[in-house]
Amino acid sequence: MDPFGIRAIEETNLHVLSARPWAPVVPDKPRSTSSLVSLRAGTASLLRWVADHVEPAPPAAPVAGESQNGVPTSGRVG
Repeated sequence: MDPFGIRAIEETNLHVLSARPWAPVVPDKPRSTSSLVSLRAGTASLLRWVADHVEPAPPAAPVAGESQNGVPTSGRVG
């Protein structure tokens, strides 16, 4: 007899019969959320860093009365 074949039949029967209404209820294992939180925060900071390098922020809007290079546009120079 093949012990692996017998074990496979037993496992298949347990899997199929677990969908029955009278199947024993096994509580879910508690999740470890601390690792997910740190993974999520690390991934978010990495994605933010990549986004800043791929598409930098647009330049700041010029202040009223100045041109793009910072020279006053009105009034006398000198």
